[in-house]
Amino acid sequence: MPTIDPARLKKLRMKQLLWTNALCIVFIVLIYFALQMNLYSSYPFIFGIIFFALAIFSMMKKTMDTNLYGLIPSLKELMEYERDRLREEYPKMRWSHIIYQLIISILIFVHSFRVRRTETTDDLSLMDHPLLTGPVFLILLIALNISLISHARDIDTGTNESLKGFMKRRTLVGLAIGIPAALLITASMLIFFFAAARQS
Repeated sequence: MPTIDPARLKKLRMKQLLWTNALCIVFIVLIYFALQMNLYSSYPFIFGIIFFALAIFSMMKKTMDTNLYGLIPSLKELMEYERDRLREEYPKMRWSHIIYQLIISILIFVHSFRVRRTETTDDLSLMDHPLLTGPVFLILLIALNISLISHARDIDTGTNESLKGFMKRRTLVGLAIGIPAALLITASMLIFFFAAARQS
């Protein structure tokens, strides 16, 4: 099974973690400023185009060089390492990334067009409140980090046998992380709106 120097692998995984969090923070900051400047449809629409383009290019190239990690030169080595480790599971992971990107882009487009057709954004005024957006973004960031660390551990410590059915297990792990995160986000939104309703 393909291996990589442990010190080098640790450095690459740390870069992956730092890049992931940096990109998420940039995304959160841009969304927050978009809300503050009432650009409810413009910024999301741009992100939708980016995700859609990445998905299409990934399908055309049949690699993961055009996902967010593949666009970062220092992480291409890590992507090649994961491809060699996963073998027949790699195409499944590539297609799962493509599907996620397409779903995200479609949801963003729907949101953007819905907002553009809305004559007023009063119904979205509460969404720019940091007491609501802060906990939501924090929960998403924590869930993403847990998923990424679990993903890296499974690949780095796996064997040929244990990596068979990798994507099925990752789907279950994603559900195990995503469902509690969704419940926490829903609970935080309900608490916020309940508090806002009592103050009004």
